[in-house]
Amino acid sequence: MIFSVVFLLACYVLLINVIVRCSYGRIGVNGLAGIRIPSIMATEQTWIAGHQAAKRPSLIGIYGAIIFLLPTPFVPGKPCR
Repeated sequence: MIFSVVFLLACYVLLINVIVRCSYGRIGVNGLAGIRIPSIMATEQTWIAGHQAAKRPSLIGIYGAIIFLLPTPFVPGKPCR
């Protein structure tokens, strides 16, 4: 259980990093990280504008997920058989 929480937390931190870097233009248009739809990938300006528009709701969702993730190691559960 602890491994799962730590792994998810590391993934969330990585995702926050990618979101912030894409919104500032440090990660340019690519096929691996970021919002990959044709209208966003058209130019560098649309890439940055699209990521800036998506930054706040994305971060709110991730922070919410982290808030719900942190108490999970302390919730009692049935042992697996």
